[in-house]
Amino acid sequence: MRYLQRNSMMTQHVPLQLMMQNSKPRLPLTGIVVGPCRHKEVSLISVGDLLTTYNYSVADVPLYITEIPYRTV
Repeated sequence: MRYLQRNSMMTQHVPLQLMMQNSKPRLPLTGIVVGPCRHKEVSLISVGDLLTTYNYSVADVPLYITEIPYRTV
């Protein structure tokens, strides 16, 4: 886990490696579900950028936003 101090909270993140060690083939991603989180649309853009950084085609890896709410009242 990695931890980041924000203005109003501390957040934890799981570091991801989309490439296998020693130049082995990429992970066979079939889709990614984003959320639940406060800013789903921003997270969706960030996941798309992460895929592009690792030479994945966003057209080949569908991205979805979960219907599960971030918080319930």
